[in-house]
Amino acid sequence: MGTIGQSEAWYSTNSLAKRPRYESASNMTIYPQRPGEKDCAHYMLTRTCKFGDSCKFDHPVWVPEGGIPDWKEVTVAIIITIIIFMPMKIISYCIVHLLLVIVKLTCILTILYFIESYRVKHM
Repeated sequence: MGTIGQSEAWYSTNSLAKRPRYESASNMTIYPQRPGEKDCAHYMLTRTCKFGDSCKFDHPVWVPEGGIPDWKEVTVAIIITIIIFMPMKIISYCIVHLLLVIVKLTCILTILYFIESYRVKHM
C-alpha cells in the first residue's frame, strides 16, 4: 500500500490521514494538528502545550490566543444524554399542543352541534 501524499491527505476519507501543518504569520506557536484525536485539554484552556510536537492530542488552529477559559470537554455520556432527552422534550411538547388542538376542535364541534340542534328545533 502506497503512502498518501499531502494533497491526497486533504481529501482522504481517513480522518487520521496526516495533514500538513499550518504555517502562521503571527507570533502564536502552532502545535500539531491531529484530526480524529481528542483535543488537548490544556491547549484548549490556555493555547499552550508543554509537550509541544510530541503531544498526542489535537491542537485546533482556530483556538484564540489565550485559549478558551471556560472550555469543557464534551464526553460521550453528555452527547448520548442530549440525543436521548432532547427528542423526548420535543415529543412531549408536540403531544401537549396536539391535545390542546383536539380540545379546541371538540369545543368548536360541540358549539356547532348545539347551534344546529337549536336551528332544527326552531324551524
